[in-house]
Amino acid sequence: MTYIRANGRRKPGNYLRALLILAICLGVAYWALITLFPVELHETGQWLHAKIGALLK
Repeated sequence: MTYIRANGRRKPGNYLRALLILAICLGVAYWALITLFPVELHETGQWLHAKIGALLK
């Protein structure tokens, strides 16, 4: 829930804090994918490369 001051304005810094939390969560998700599924990601990358190559021919 967003904290709103008595004058109706949001507390300064809420957007920066939200962006920081979002960036941290994206970093953790990226790290988890790379760490937990390296083989699957490599196979997916090869599949995408083949599909894009076929579309561009």
